[in-house]
Amino acid sequence: MNRKTYLIFVLCLLLLPLAGVASQDQLPDSLRHQYGLASHPKAKIQIIHSGIAPHFLNYNLDSAAVYLQKAVSLADSIIRHSSDPDTLFEYRTLKAQSLRSLGNAYHGKGLNEPALEAFYEALEISKSYNDLSGVARAELNIGNVLNREGLNDQALEFFIRAYNKGEAIGEKRFMAYAANNIGNVYMNKGDAEQAVKYYQTSIDLKEEINDLRGMINSYNNIGLIYKNRGEFEKSIEYYQISLDIVSQLDHRQGLSMVLSNLALLHVAMAEKAMESNDYASRDQNFRSAVHLGERALVVAREVGSLPRESSVAERLMKAHRGLRQYEKALDYAQLYIQTRDSLFNEEKTTIIAEMQARFESQQQLQEIHNQQLIIERQEAEYQSQLTQRNLLLVLILFLISVTLLLWFQFRSRKKTNELINEKNDMLESAYEELQTANEELQTSNEELVAQQEIIRENLEKKIAVATQMLEFKQKFMAQISHEIRTPLTGVLGITEALSNTPLNEEQIRYLEILQYSGESLIGIINDVLDFSKIEAGKLELKTKVFSIKEMLQSSVSLFAHNARETVSLELDLPDDMPEYIEADELRLGQVIRNLLSNAVKFTDKGKVKLSAQVIPDGNDGQAQLKINVTDTGPGIDKSQIDKLFKPFSQLSRNHLRPVEGTGLGLSICKEIVEKHGGEIGVISEPGSGSDFWFSVKISVRNNPEDFRPKSVSSKSPFESKLKILLVEDLEVNRRVITLLLTGMKHQVVAASNGHEAVELYQPGAFDLILMDVEMPVMDGIEAARTLKAKYNHELPPIVGLSANALEGDREKYIEQGMDEYLTKPFNVNAFMQIVEKFFVS
Repeated sequence: MNRKTYLIFVLCLLLLPLAGVASQDQLPDSLRHQYGLASHPKAKIQIIHSGIAPHFLNYNLDSAAVYLQKAVSLADSIIRHSSDPDTLFEYRTLKAQSLRSLGNAYHGKGLNEPALEAFYEALEISKSYNDLSGVARAELNIGNVLNREGLNDQALEFFIRAYNKGEAIGEKRFMAYAANNIGNVYMNKGDAEQAVKYYQTSIDLKEEINDLRGMINSYNNIGLIYKNRGEFEKSIEYYQISLDIVSQLDHRQGLSMVLSNLALLHVAMAEKAMESNDYASRDQNFRSAVHLGERALVVAREVGSLPRESSVAERLMKAHRGLRQYEKALDYAQLYIQTRDSLFNEEKTTIIAEMQARFESQQQLQEIHNQQLIIERQEAEYQSQLTQRNLLLVLILFLISVTLLLWFQFRSRKKTNELINEKNDMLESAYEELQTANEELQTSNEELVAQQEIIRENLEKKIAVATQMLEFKQKFMAQISHEIRTPLTGVLGITEALSNTPLNEEQIRYLEILQYSGESLIGIINDVLDFSKIEAGKLELKTKVFSIKEMLQSSVSLFAHNARETVSLELDLPDDMPEYIEADELRLGQVIRNLLSNAVKFTDKGKVKLSAQVIPDGNDGQAQLKINVTDTGPGIDKSQIDKLFKPFSQLSRNHLRPVEGTGLGLSICKEIVEKHGGEIGVISEPGSGSDFWFSVKISVRNNPEDFRPKSVSSKSPFESKLKILLVEDLEVNRRVITLLLTGMKHQVVAASNGHEAVELYQPGAFDLILMDVEMPVMDGIEAARTLKAKYNHELPPIVGLSANALEGDREKYIEQGMDEYLTKPFNVNAFMQIVEKFFVS
């Protein structure tokens, strides 16, 4: 290698690009770009406080905690490397703010110990700069955590400190909040005088800042204290003030609370009158308690407050018992027991969910912390190795410069050759050192790859565990669906049978309520199963050619009878609307019916309109189907639109009580639409109604070869009397299905298991067999196979019955020997379609 070639080689080494390690933060889409552009730590901390943390605090406290930890770390990095007083003050103040927000996230998750650590650290920072506002807020936060732990004395100490500092800086709203908390602690400790003092202080401060809503609880608590002390006139005075405020604000939740407390007060006054044998006063107070309690019960049910309903029922029970109205007292006692049991179940479920969330949150936070430490250590080691390599390259460059300088200084050929030889030896040595450094770097890279492989294996194990949990969840949901659908056969069947008997108007209304409740329960089960399928990634589309006009018309007709008399339903189709399209008819119909159901549910007057149009997208029949469901309902606030399509999200008709349902409908609609390669959205403003829309990719079929309209029989299936063998192990279902079939003029012979069915069957004796799948002795599958093996072509159609309603169950049972399949609960319309299939040409 000559000198020129060697120099080019070394310069190439110097120009090698260095590899960087990058990581992508998992930020919300609306904030990722803004956070990525921020290069200064202060800007990043401010974005976390103003956007990211508030976003996650609404629904994901774990993610909020992670980003708030980043904010603390960013502030720490500046504090460690700065000596400028202004910079230190600025970033320590930001750190204290981040620590208080981090403590609130931990407190919200029930992680009180790390919450206290964060609050105490924030307190020390604020104290070091005499930041009274920051100190007060940290002390109030610490008091809240200690109060939640039941440490009344310690909580009281911090609340009083916070109040005094709020007074020093003149923040009246903060003082009112602290004073109310102090009153709560004194009330818990049984010190009524101090409790009343601080509640009154809170009231005075709230009155100065015109915070009427905040005054309600303080007045109510003072009334409760005077009631417990037997000072009934003062108690009534404060309760009446609280009642005037809630009536002025139309605060329904507060109205229920105050009316309930007034009812309890009159019960106590009646019991006091009984002690002095003042029976007239006793009865008057008991009647007042009944009047107030019944008003409280109406409002409690209106706002959906089960705890309030339970407490009011107890007070009405006592009042009616005092008036010797024992039948009404018994009714309210039963209501009290029923609501109390429901509350116990809800509390138990909440406690279990909270304990599980705490355990999982601690694990996730520890795992995130450990992974961050591993990555930081690996990056530090890698950067150190890159620094060493760069230093070695600089050394080589220096040696080359010295060699060239000596070569130009000495013109003598001999000395030049000697110097060149000497420098060549040095370069060879340096080259060997470079090779050694590269080998060490390669070894480090291999170690890094090995560590990454370990991390990948750990992640795969966790994914496997998560997959097993998901499969268990799916099996559990399927079992729950089966166990609920089975008794619903009896409920809905008896309801349908009773509807065909002579009934008065009141009985008809009762049956309609029962029918609606049963069908709503089936809808909830179907939503949960669909959501479980979406979670598992098993939602698949089954496209076919169908009449889009017929589907839209039937959807509007379905909801026409459910709409209020003041609401009209309209279908708007363009003249060039194609007749047939190819898509998943079942799933598209599910989306359209869900949107129509919501529109009808939320619209009190005006109209609901379903519009559709097909927009061509090329010459091969591909197109976009655009559907709009508009209504003249109350509209939706922009702050609530973002959560509409998220699971378990519900809006309210009156902003106080959510409409019934699982909150899964729109999230399922979103998944179905996106599976079709489309999108879904809403345009709405309060008071201007709503326009829900979606678009999906479809294929237009003008002359479909594989679509045949349903044939119309000249003979109605209702005119045929079939002889049916019913095989069902549950006696209730057997009786109900028999009642429904005989009501349609069919003859029914019943068997309780597959073995009895095989014994009863005779060729030509039956036109149809309804066979339950899961039975003791011999199940339906084995019975069907036995009959087909014994009688071959002499058998009538065998229709399977089962509460299993997952996608693929019908195909599975038909493959195992059934000729058709019906899901429970038994539905007369579905049965008639089966009859049409087998007996109507």
